[in-house]
Amino acid sequence: MKPAAPRREPVALGDVEASTAVRPAEAPAPAVAPAGPTVDDGEIRTPVAPVQTTGSIDLNAVLAKRRAAGE
Repeated sequence: MKPAAPRREPVALGDVEASTAVRPAEAPAPAVAPAGPTVDDGEIRTPVAPVQTTGSIDLNAVLAKRRAAGE
């Protein structure tokens, strides 16, 4: 029978110098977009309704883009 493999404990990500975690004190301020319609060259534009995302990927759209790119 084989001996059990040694178990290694993973290093906590907070202790790593190049951690990708953004701390609240270091986080950049979020950009604020204007809430109302904007005036551009005297033309008033109505805001566009946000797109409802379902969290899934539209496979047909992905494949169509690949076909168009020649992949």
